[in-house]
Amino acid sequence: MRRLDTQTAGKQQRALELRNLGVDYDRIAKELGYSDRSGAWRATKAALDRAVVEPAAEMRILQTSRLDLLTRQALAAVLAGQLDQIPNVLRIEKRRADLWGLDAPKAVEVAGTDGGAIRTDVGEILLERLRQLSEASPPDVLEAGVIETGEGTPA
Repeated sequence: MRRLDTQTAGKQQRALELRNLGVDYDRIAKELGYSDRSGAWRATKAALDRAVVEPAAEMRILQTSRLDLLTRQALAAVLAGQLDQIPNVLRIEKRRADLWGLDAPKAVEVAGTDGGAIRTDVGEILLERLRQLSEASPPDVLEAGVIETGEGTPA
């Protein structure tokens, strides 16, 4: 693996920034002095490959530290009489609850009258049709039998 000088790393980072802004590879190549679009693409990919993606657990801890700092500042303001900071405290605490999943979703159950099944017009029509079909005289049943072949197996 070759060592990367700061000028090349900076150029690759700039290529990634431009791409994030929606600039196409041809324009990135022209702006940064790459010979063609593939050079701009390789620079962008190199910058992405070097990027460090922090695990979610570490990010939660970092975010929590920031929220703690904001909470201390906002609460100090509220205690000093700046009551207009109360909504900020509540927003910070809401963000903390979202971050850690503290506000569990509330279960909602939909039921019909007296907790029974939900009845609809379409459902009533289907139920009535099923009652009609079950009360109708059964269709004629054909009698069937098994015909033995000479080999002892049914045909």
